[in-house]
Amino acid sequence: MASPDLERMQSAVAASLSEHWRLFLFEGIVLLLLGFAAIAIPPLATFAVEILIGWLLLASGIVFSDWDLRDALRTARTAAGTRPVIDSLSIEEGGR
Repeated sequence: MASPDLERMQSAVAASLSEHWRLFLFEGIVLLLLGFAAIAIPPLATFAVEILIGWLLLASGIVFSDWDLRDALRTARTAAGTRPVIDSLSIEEGGR
């Protein structure tokens, strides 16, 4: 026996599918054409994937490098106590 929440969710999904079936059809056709293009022109598909992965790595490097620098500085301050951890290198938070 299905719970009322499950039945409500199933009816909401069915309503959404019936309202937006044209968009799903359009998305399927576009993806089908892109798949055929990837099979027909493998170098172009490879180049597109390389560009996508490159942008993802660049974005993640920008986002996570700032957090890693802050964590490293925080750890260096708490682990060293009164002793200097970095002697001849000056790193400022915030890039100023």
